[in-house]
Amino acid sequence: MANNKFIRQIQIKADDQGGLPKTIQLLHAGNWNTPWHGDFELTESDIRAFATNFAANVGLPDDSEGKAPINYSHYGGEKAAGWLFNVRAEDVNGVLSLLADIEWTPAGQKAIVEGEFRYISPEFNPRALPWEDPEEEWHMVPNVLTGAGLTNRPLFKKLKKVAASEIQGSSNKRTEGEPMSLKLEDVRTMEASALKDEHRAFLEEHKDQLSAEELTKFGIKTETKVEANDKQVHIGADELATLRANAQRGVEAAEKLAQTEASTFADARIEAGQVKSDQKADLVKILLASGESRPALESFLNGLPVNKDINADEIGKGGTPEGTATEQLMTRAEKIVADSQGKTRLNEAMKTVLASDKALSKAVDEERK
Repeated sequence: MANNKFIRQIQIKADDQGGLPKTIQLLHAGNWNTPWHGDFELTESDIRAFATNFAANVGLPDDSEGKAPINYSHYGGEKAAGWLFNVRAEDVNGVLSLLADIEWTPAGQKAIVEGEFRYISPEFNPRALPWEDPEEEWHMVPNVLTGAGLTNRPLFKKLKKVAASEIQGSSNKRTEGEPMSLKLEDVRTMEASALKDEHRAFLEEHKDQLSAEELTKFGIKTETKVEANDKQVHIGADELATLRANAQRGVEAAEKLAQTEASTFADARIEAGQVKSDQKADLVKILLASGESRPALESFLNGLPVNKDINADEIGKGGTPEGTATEQLMTRAEKIVADSQGKTRLNEAMKTVLASDKALSKAVDEERK
């Protein structure tokens, strides 16, 4: 099955001598917004997982030799413009980032120097859209870097330029230059008004090394430690009842929010013709009961083929009495989940159906191509 993935474009250019960057910052921890995939977050743990998975050859051919291709555009092909290797997690200006060294081919370097391409675009699968092993269906791995492509259509409008001299001290030889991290002795001498986001984040991480005067200067708050004691705390019946009522309201609000989010997601799938309208209630129940499997389940449903033949007046009716192969799979899998009273997860039920019906499995594969 085809693997959908996120694509981010980073501008590149040669230096005055025609040299291209040998190291590039692919991603960094933080919140991301994309027009096609919506908002998602990359934590420091995610960044480290990208590096770990790359080192384990996840998402790469067995004979990759620890390198991922940089293709001409995102369509692959027989020739590569370069190769990504030595993918690692390092601090860049106080923010944990995913870096990679680049081995350019002569043709790839020529294409950039002569202006044929302006951006390099890493291809990756974050937690929100995990990579699926093409040889083991439903085996999904989050935080996987699979390669990159040269392109001229940037996804993000505001990108930091990356030139040959952009990142200093990053290569296989760690003795060539200073580590790419901020130094506390330098940052603590700065004026508060001159601090940037990366400086503030760095100071937050090292606030236990700052004096009380410095904490006040930079406006950094610390938690007040409460000494433990063996004294009993007495609370009246009215106060206890109020606390319980507030807690219950919090639980109800969380449940209502989860119900609303699941209902909105189901409506979107119905509008796209991926799910029948009479299946909405069942889908909402499955989403609410899916627990940690919910991101993978929503990713799968998002990837179902859109039925363009269904208009606003026909949503959920289907084109044939049997419906599409994917609809048949969903119906049978949902029945297994219902019969097990929620003990069987939807993705496990799907595997069971596909394993028992090879014809249906083949039809679903055809629809998802």
